[in-house]
Amino acid sequence: MVHIAELTICLDEKLTNVIYKSLLPDNVDLPESLSIHMAIYGSCLNIKVECGRSLASLLNTLDDILSSIQIAVKSIGSSR
Repeated sequence: MVHIAELTICLDEKLTNVIYKSLLPDNVDLPESLSIHMAIYGSCLNIKVECGRSLASLLNTLDDILSSIQIAVKSIGSSR
């Protein structure tokens, strides 16, 4: 069974682009049972995760993504 989750995060365009670029390196060399697709629509970042493993694995992946986003937002905020 494949579990699918989709996240959409809308911020200002500059921050959305920074988050997109910060997540790109994490989305290479993924296990065969995991895929992550990202796209920017205006000021919104859409992230779709498909996981052929357990639901817990999908939730852990989403948690990792959200943690990375939080770090990027905090780092941008502290540099302003």
